[in-house]
Amino acid sequence: MDRIVACLGYTLQDGKVPPILENRLRDCARLCKKYPHATLLLMGHAPYHHGRATISEARAMSDHIEKYYPWIVTSTKIILEEKTTSTVEQICFLRKYAGSRRIVIVASKYFSRRVRWYVRYILQETADVQIISSKVPRGIERKLAVLESEKLQKTKPWLRRHKKGDWRAILQEQGEFQEGVKQGRVVAPGIAL
Repeated sequence: MDRIVACLGYTLQDGKVPPILENRLRDCARLCKKYPHATLLLMGHAPYHHGRATISEARAMSDHIEKYYPWIVTSTKIILEEKTTSTVEQICFLRKYAGSRRIVIVASKYFSRRVRWYVRYILQETADVQIISSKVPRGIERKLAVLESEKLQKTKPWLRRHKKGDWRAILQEQGEFQEGVKQGRVVAPGIAL
């Protein structure tokens, strides 16, 4: 069974891959070398800045791979998914591969615990999923650990209100939450890392 190595997106810094995402891509490169027939799926949208779309997280990751891991470009099929705007959307997108391929999700340490909950409720046990926890740069490790702990404490009861596999309702609620953030009605937890 072929593998999908999926690198979840992360906010860019001035259109560039930040260190936390560099670590994820380093793990993706290692996995592509270990599984030469894998497909690398780079995920993440192009945010708007001053009314214009900027480079997508997926495109920035692809550019980074081309620059630092050029052998991947010639030996691995790479897919850019440039529309998802949240982890929930990204896990829902992976549904198309569940059951037909093994899925390896590359996320960051601490964040990967929340990703496991999303996988459990969105993909369920029907999917063959492995989650890799990439290293977090030292300067932000403590902040990220605290932030992700807080987010996980909110994620668990939210997901428990849903039946496992009810991904449509989960996706709809996530979309409503994001719309609330955009309109200023909801404050999303976050830190500048």
